Amino acid sequence: MTHDGVKLEVRHALEPWHVMGEEGAQGGTVRYVDSSIERLQVKAEGFVPGRHVIACNGRRLPMTGTGTSGEAVAGVRFKAWKPRPACIRRSRFMRR
Repeated sequence: MTHDGVKLEVRHALEPWHVMGEEGAQGGTVRYVDSSIERLQVKAEGFVPGRHVIACNGRRLPMTGTGTSGEAVAGVRFKAWKPRPACIRRSRFMRR
């Protein structure tokens, strides 16, 4: 999307799953993780900090320069869904 000379790119970004708990199991460890948080990456080209503001749901994004003139990035984290306690995923990690 381009507006007022600023090209805005929005894409999915990696978000680590937070470990909610851990318990021992035969042959390894079972970790309960929360996979309900997601992240978007926002990249702006032609961005001038004193002139442009990028906001999401009324909140100003803290745009960070990339080292390239007029280019800045930010990340947006959000709760994609509300997990029920019984729906927390089990992730098994083997110890050697």
